[in-house]
Amino acid sequence: MDVVDPFARKVRVYRDIISDYTSKLQGKIEPAEVHEIMVKLKVIENEIKELSKMTLSSGKNTAELDEILDEIQSRNFA
Repeated sequence: MDVVDPFARKVRVYRDIISDYTSKLQGKIEPAEVHEIMVKLKVIENEIKELSKMTLSSGKNTAELDEILDEIQSRNFA
């Protein structure tokens, strides 16, 4: 059985969440749902920034986290 790196698992979770939200936002949803998704994305964005700080301080590469952060920030979810 493979041991999954917690960092890799977190990255995969973030990617799945963003993908799910993107598909939801492409359909017809209520404004309240859009607001809820935006709030959750902001929370994820903050988590990624914190994880990036910890990752950098441990000398690891943050390229995957930076990519996810860019994806969140570059999308027009409104």
